[in-house]
Amino acid sequence: MVLVRQEDQTIRTEWYSKPMSSGRFLDYFSCHPLHMKMNMITNFIRRVTEFSTNLSRSEIESIIDQHLKINHYPTSLRHRLVNRANGRTLAVDESTRASSVEYRPMPFVNGLSQRIKKSLSVDFPNITIATRNENTVNRLFTNTKDRIPNEMKTNVIYRIPCADCQASYVGLTTQHLKTRLSKHRSQRKQLDELRSSPNCYSPTVQYEVQRMKEYTAVLKHTIEEQHSFELGNTQVLDQHRRSAALDVLEMCHIINTDHTVNKRSDVDGISSTYAGILHTVKKMCRSRQSSQTHAPNLSFQ
Repeated sequence: MVLVRQEDQTIRTEWYSKPMSSGRFLDYFSCHPLHMKMNMITNFIRRVTEFSTNLSRSEIESIIDQHLKINHYPTSLRHRLVNRANGRTLAVDESTRASSVEYRPMPFVNGLSQRIKKSLSVDFPNITIATRNENTVNRLFTNTKDRIPNEMKTNVIYRIPCADCQASYVGLTTQHLKTRLSKHRSQRKQLDELRSSPNCYSPTVQYEVQRMKEYTAVLKHTIEEQHSFELGNTQVLDQHRRSAALDVLEMCHIINTDHTVNKRSDVDGISSTYAGILHTVKKMCRSRQSSQTHAPNLSFQ
């Protein structure tokens, strides 16, 4: 519908559809209850009739008939609905409206749902069955988009395992994970160059090596323990669209991850109350995993 200002400054409404519009809506042969299709068509006819102040009666009927034909509605039904396109409204029983009606959902099964509704309406007049279609587009096409590779994700909490011990590093980045890992590689390359230089034992080089401990906890663990981290096995622990929430998420994952090399200052911002709750949740998850691992095999051969 569009609004048009006329020369006498009055407003009229016009029925309008975009040039790219296909005119398709709920198809007659779709697996939906018949009353749902009829209600949709009735509302469509009402909108076209009430909004088309610039169209003649024959033009309105032509629009309605054309759209119903595109959606495979039978000829007899189309003619009957077009003949009723005079804006008449159905009378509503006020006593029914005032009474308390309870709705109960049920999956729609063609043929069966109608019989169930008819049977229940006799014994339970105040209960209305609202059917729903289980074959939705979301269920039929759940993975319509390609998965984003981990290295191309942003606003993530990640974990890098140590190749020589059980330790790991938990960090966050608002950039692409690939960019953050390249910085880790660059710092490790810089450390290796200092260690392999001819004057690696000179005070200047040793000072630079010690200073690199303050860059990240990854470098500190690498320098002190002579270990290396497996950047290729980096795991994405969490992701959030708001970068402001990453700090809290990082602290939660640091607390719930064993043998982290993160600094103590990384978790100073979290309350001791929340830390206790996280420890309780962690213990519950571990006990649940342990019970599932040691559960007896009850399968029968």
